Amino acid sequence: MFKFKDVLSSRKWVGQCLIVCLCLLEAGPLLADGKSVELISTMGLSEAEKLRVVEIKGSDIKNWLNESVGSYSVSAVVDGHLVPIPYQFDEYDINGLVYFEESETEIDGRVNLVDEADRMLFMFADGGPRKLDAMRAGGRIIAEVEYLSAKGQKYYVYVVKNSRLKSEDVYVRYAAALGRVETDAYTLTMSKKNALNWKTFSYFDFTGEQESPIDTMKIRMGGGLVVPFPRVTLNNKNFVAKPYAEKAGPIRAVTQMKTTIYIFKIPVISFDIQAHFYANRLNYIARVQMKWWQRAALWNPKLTIAIDGNDLKGLEVMSSVKPGLVAKVDAVESDDEVEMQKTIFEDGPKWIWARTGKQLDLFADFNFIDGELPLSFYFFEHEKKRDRPERFAGQMPHVGYRIERIPREGFIGLEVGFYVSNNLGEGPGDKLYSDFTSPYDVKVQEI
Repeated sequence: MFKFKDVLSSRKWVGQCLIVCLCLLEAGPLLADGKSVELISTMGLSEAEKLRVVEIKGSDIKNWLNESVGSYSVSAVVDGHLVPIPYQFDEYDINGLVYFEESETEIDGRVNLVDEADRMLFMFADGGPRKLDAMRAGGRIIAEVEYLSAKGQKYYVYVVKNSRLKSEDVYVRYAAALGRVETDAYTLTMSKKNALNWKTFSYFDFTGEQESPIDTMKIRMGGGLVVPFPRVTLNNKNFVAKPYAEKAGPIRAVTQMKTTIYIFKIPVISFDIQAHFYANRLNYIARVQMKWWQRAALWNPKLTIAIDGNDLKGLEVMSSVKPGLVAKVDAVESDDEVEMQKTIFEDGPKWIWARTGKQLDLFADFNFIDGELPLSFYFFEHEKKRDRPERFAGQMPHVGYRIERIPREGFIGLEVGFYVSNNLGEGPGDKLYSDFTSPYDVKVQEI
């Protein structure tokens, strides 16, 4: 069957061939001195390493500070030749998020100039062996970046100034007007009226019968209205996100959304959410500043952020909330599921690992920004029950996180996201979490 990712893969291969040819014309014979370049392969990388992104901070290289962001690119050795690889440069604001001129938050530095807080991004798997002295880059190499795989294999990329050659390959395509994200792995379409409502989510390698194995992302807030009773539940219809700025790069697309919580159609709270879309990862970051009267609108509210699966019978869910226990989607409540749901996450990793057994794994993680709150594991399954807004009847399963207590006033910051893969392998979830989140052993050598 024809798949969009086949077009992307073939285009990428052709693009690499053309770049190699241009590099040969630019540099001439690269191995004329009789030396041979070391050959390394991505076959030795773990699945987590294949999905990860490397970030080089502006402070890591002194020579490029205060210069134009557009002057720099990244190259690596591919098939014995130094060629450009996909990368992007993101500027950051004083809150540690990607900077948007349209937002109310100031940039951490100066616009379009390399500052210490800025970051250059490239894919972990795009690194190569160390270059030979004879290899040229089409510009001036200012730094060599060395990093290690989990197996100890060294990978290298090179930061180049004023190169005439740049990679045309991209890992993410984002059409803001359509609310659509496309990668080699998945497609996601969001509602134009509310970007928190997923209209379609398709994963190319999924071998199940469902075209969309994930129905949608759901946000729920329940509590009493000013007093304990009667209780009300707010859902995606009450949480309305409108994108107002976006940056689409080869490594990730970032969109800034103004999000408003409505109670009885009255806007009560407004805050920004940043959504980051990578080749195999989706990430949402929210920072909410609440006043006491806004918090008082609901009595003892609880906030749930979860994914609604589309008839994923047989799905097995593990979590750091209770390592060793498994929640299985079979429409029967088990002792493991009861135990997992009544337990609060401890300080430390807050991951959930869902395995379909049909070429689709999802690995979610949750982090609080500036202060912990009680967080529990949320799991519900029912073959027929509707919980709108959704496209497909049934909650098979509805799984995610629930914040059990929201402070009466002040700042709330959280980050939640997940990786998608056709197979994340075997072993303990804590090891996989470490593979995804542990800092790289990176060395930057200025030249």
